[in-house]
Amino acid sequence: MREINDNENTCLDMIEETLETDITSYELIKTENIYDDEIDIVYRGYTFNRGNEDYKIAISPTGLIKCVSTDIPNQLIIEISNSLIDLLNSIIVDTDD
Repeated sequence: MREINDNENTCLDMIEETLETDITSYELIKTENIYDDEIDIVYRGYTFNRGNEDYKIAISPTGLIKCVSTDIPNQLIIEISNSLIDLLNSIIVDTDD
């Protein structure tokens, strides 16, 4: 297992900040870095809570969703996906200026 590099960490931190801001109907209660040695990438696992239920999702530094809990609500996936799309679009717009 290798350490997370600065680029991966920066991207994952941006994603985390965006999710914390955008996802208001669920609480982000835990994050952890997960190393995939098959493709040499670090994902960040996010645990969201609502009521008595926890839902997990893993996202790459490029914003790709690697996996989700089998019982994750569709609405949460939609909110996360929209948040990731909005973040990536804002980065594209910023680089065009």
